Amino acid sequence: MKKSLSIRFSNTIDPLISIFLSFPFMKGRFPKIPGGSAKMKNLNVAIKPLFLAVMFAGFALAGGCDQKSARASVEKYKYAVILSMQQGGSLLQLYDADGNFLDSKRLKASGVDENGSAYLNGPQYENGKWYIGVASDAKSQDFVLELDPETLNVKDVPANVGNRYQYTGYAVDGDHLYAFYSTPDRGAHIIKSSLSSGKMAKQTEIRHNILYHIIPNHGSLIFLSDSDDPQDPGMYLRIVDGDSLKIEKEFKNPDYLFPRDVLLIHDKLYMVPLLDASEMETNQLLIFDLKNENWETVRLPFQNARYLRLTDHKLYIFEENTDADHHTMAIMNLKTNEIEDTVTFDYEAKEVLIDKDTMVSGSDGKVYIYDLKTRKLKKAFAIKNADDWMFGSLLVRPE
Repeated sequence: MKKSLSIRFSNTIDPLISIFLSFPFMKGRFPKIPGGSAKMKNLNVAIKPLFLAVMFAGFALAGGCDQKSARASVEKYKYAVILSMQQGGSLLQLYDADGNFLDSKRLKASGVDENGSAYLNGPQYENGKWYIGVASDAKSQDFVLELDPETLNVKDVPANVGNRYQYTGYAVDGDHLYAFYSTPDRGAHIIKSSLSSGKMAKQTEIRHNILYHIIPNHGSLIFLSDSDDPQDPGMYLRIVDGDSLKIEKEFKNPDYLFPRDVLLIHDKLYMVPLLDASEMETNQLLIFDLKNENWETVRLPFQNARYLRLTDHKLYIFEENTDADHHTMAIMNLKTNEIEDTVTFDYEAKEVLIDKDTMVSGSDGKVYIYDLKTRKLKKAFAIKNADDWMFGSLLVRPE
């Protein structure tokens, strides 16, 4: 076996040596040897160690240059875009503050965030790491990605859901990951796992419910779900103990369904339902006061609200308009609950982030950066290879 491998290796290397000797800079380095191919074979044997040393040194130099280039890209990046498909993995792209492409990195996970599931609401930043959901329709993936923003090292955190089902949502709180999914026959399943050990700590289920969100709140959890019992329609908000996963309080809103995004601000929970009780699209923003335990509604200037973002004591509500090439942003005063302004953008937003005084939003082909005060576009840059992949997530490097 060793002799066979040696013959194959020689058959590969010897032609390369012949090519090496034919280079202009090698002419005259070795005298012409009489005696035909046998002597030439001896020459090949003589210079083979030299050739291999040069070849492997070149590989090492190229590898060192690649590593140095990758480190420089990690140090310089400001924005990151994750492109994804239902199969075939994902692509993490890095861009500098001016939108110049720096580098890319393949990720094994498919169906990242927006491309994966309607319930996944973008990467969650906790413990100095990004936690990114994956939910492919083509295969089960029983993990959440943990991405270090400083090194871009990626770790798979077990969700412990199993291979039979795909989780449809998740939340991270301290050292714990809460992953969940819902089935028509048994309702919502919630699995609590340790981030450090990857082991399951506890699980529970809520019968006849479709769970959409888990929101950590100082040791307790808030579950937002819809009833799938036709005799008991409506949205449920439950206060749950974070350790035991036992339900402590339960509140029902019979008038709305399918909360698409949710944001906890102090003692109030803001949410945008997609449908009313008649399963028609609604233009209402819901507010639940956790302290006084009552519901409020605010009328929005559009239906199909998708994202909620907070900055400077103002709530930014973003429309998702899949039937048009634009979307609208409404700005609400949190003290008065009044809509102060609306702005329309001439593209469909796939993700929206607030970064200090700028708004960063992504679409299928570009990333847009706006000044929040003037509402004017500061810059936009094209996403590389956007035609070959689907938009998954948008990241802004934390400072």
